Amino acid sequence: MIASKKSDQLVGIIIVWAILVIVLISKLVAIQIFSVDLYKNLAKVQQLRKKPTPAPRGNIFDRNGIPLAINNLFYDIHADPTCIIDTNYVDSVLCRIFRKPIGFYGEKINTGQKKYFVYIERTVSPELGLEVKESQLPGIFVIPKFNRIYPQGKVGSSVIGFVGTDGKGLEGLELYYDEKLSGKSSDRIIVIDAIGRTYPLPENTKEPTVPGNDLYTTIDIRLQELVERELEQAVEKNKADAATAIFLDPLTGEILSKASFPNYDPNKPNEYPEDHRRNRAVTDVFEPGSMFKSVTMSAALTENKIELGDTIDAGLGICQFDSREVEDVKPMGLITAAEVLIYSSNIGIVKIAQKLTKKTLYKYAKRFGFGTITNIDFPGEMDGVLRPPEKWSATTMLTLPMGYEISSTALQLLRAYGVIANHGKLMQPFIVEEIVSFDNQVVLRREPILVRQVIPDFVADSILSVLGEVVNRGTGRAAKSPFIKIAGKTGTTHKFSEDNRRYDKNKYYSSFLGIAPLEDPYIIGIVVVDNPKAGRHYGGSVAAPVFRSIIEKAISAGIFASSRSQKLTIKSNNEYEIHVPDIKNMNPNQALSILNERGLIGKLSGVGEFVVAQLPSPRIKLRSKDTVTIYLGNNTINTLDSVLVPNLTNLSVRTAIKKLTEIGLDFELIGYGTIREQFPEPYVQVPKNLKVKLECQDKEL
Repeated sequence: MIASKKSDQLVGIIIVWAILVIVLISKLVAIQIFSVDLYKNLAKVQQLRKKPTPAPRGNIFDRNGIPLAINNLFYDIHADPTCIIDTNYVDSVLCRIFRKPIGFYGEKINTGQKKYFVYIERTVSPELGLEVKESQLPGIFVIPKFNRIYPQGKVGSSVIGFVGTDGKGLEGLELYYDEKLSGKSSDRIIVIDAIGRTYPLPENTKEPTVPGNDLYTTIDIRLQELVERELEQAVEKNKADAATAIFLDPLTGEILSKASFPNYDPNKPNEYPEDHRRNRAVTDVFEPGSMFKSVTMSAALTENKIELGDTIDAGLGICQFDSREVEDVKPMGLITAAEVLIYSSNIGIVKIAQKLTKKTLYKYAKRFGFGTITNIDFPGEMDGVLRPPEKWSATTMLTLPMGYEISSTALQLLRAYGVIANHGKLMQPFIVEEIVSFDNQVVLRREPILVRQVIPDFVADSILSVLGEVVNRGTGRAAKSPFIKIAGKTGTTHKFSEDNRRYDKNKYYSSFLGIAPLEDPYIIGIVVVDNPKAGRHYGGSVAAPVFRSIIEKAISAGIFASSRSQKLTIKSNNEYEIHVPDIKNMNPNQALSILNERGLIGKLSGVGEFVVAQLPSPRIKLRSKDTVTIYLGNNTINTLDSVLVPNLTNLSVRTAIKKLTEIGLDFELIGYGTIREQFPEPYVQVPKNLKVKLECQDKEL
């Protein structure tokens, strides 16, 4: 009986165990066979993490290798609360590193206990990021990031553009070349164990991280800074709304400077109105006015309808054509065809245009590039307006020849005048000359592109000669310089009001398009001042002086070469006053010889093969036998170890010293009061260890 009872108990135990074994086996079968994918995915979620590895964005440089846009490394630090076992320990370490009260980070971690991602700190310096990384805190991740730095500040902002918070280009070259600059990021896969320690997998990336390409532009940042400063002064002086300017090499199409004012700082673009970020040189269209007269004249000369010596009757300043009156600023009477351009006669250019058919005038306007984009490597370019002849009004043949019923951008106008400066050849403008990968492989090297021969070379050369007379004795006299021969054309047009659909008689675009030097042009530029309100509005009085100032200062700073034809001496009060020639970058013997020819004495200072600076500056007037100090050195300066000397004249000593200290230059003071003279002269690139000599004068003297 007892044995039977024990036997029943044993059977019961066996049955229970059998049931348990069956349940366990069933569960294992369910897990390992039927639910294998589910648990694999859960394991991946718990044990594997993606660690993004961002690609550094490519840099942007000017034509001399000066950085315009570079990257700044920082770190974002985040936590995975599910991997943190000892929150108090992690909190204490982080609070010590970031100097926060105990519990500050613990609260963040505890708040996100059910999350896999919680930000601890953002935009952390490399030093602090490295300290966190070396602490090897379980569940704490240090992610490298890059933000964009624009070391030139506002200078060049209208060219460079900027990037958004996501690192994508939003304006300028940053936008146009975003794909080339961006590079290729990757995700790194890491394994996390039960206590939050991380281990990289042997093959933990699908593809390697590839840094972005570097851009080498045609922009000369020294010229860019000079142009922007001149535009700002022009806007202030003329109480204008805005101004823009572009300078390019007519032989190659390289853009050397493209500037607008007002501008903005790309390091903090959101602090400026959106209007300041407009790329006016390619987005703003306006009627070219008298600057288009050169196109009309070129068409007539090429078609053998006129010669420059032909006589044109401009009458008494008002001429009635079939459908409207055409007026000149003043009566001109009988003038030559050349003088039609020189004195910008509306009547004269309309009479010349009457010798052309509509199709012929349209054909040449089109060949000069009007009505089509220039295909510059830059975003937002507008094509302007050039209607085909079948859509012309009854007055178009009277208004188009003098630049109305047509609109263009400043860049289109500049490219058109490049035809005149380059013997009839139309070149495609461009800003980026070379793209180089992170491993120094050339991705793109852009060569000058000839679009077409627009007019014969002899016609272009003839028009250029006439434009020289525009500056010498015509409407562009304010651009005349004693140091370099400038050719050019003025333009003054009423602004068209889109609201009223009519011209505003009190608002103007004042323009000047210049070419220099006249004998062998290497630079052309356009200056457009929007709505001057200080009393003057003609392009010859508002924009022409700005162009002249830019060219002269660029020569003085060594950005442009001096013209061989520059006027070095003038006669005054029965004595010869000698303009100091620009001898920078010459060898010592050549510099001494040139000074000797001018009746000046050269005094060498320092050691080197080339002249790196001179005192007095070029264009200063001296008398015969006066001394010019020649400072010698090497002909090349590493731009990364050099700075551009600011203009300190007329500043207080305190302000001048502050400016020099900010850019790392030492100084030597002579006298007291305001700065009367400085050496080196303004806008010269000099080594950072150079001492600037400041001569002062009391204001009351």
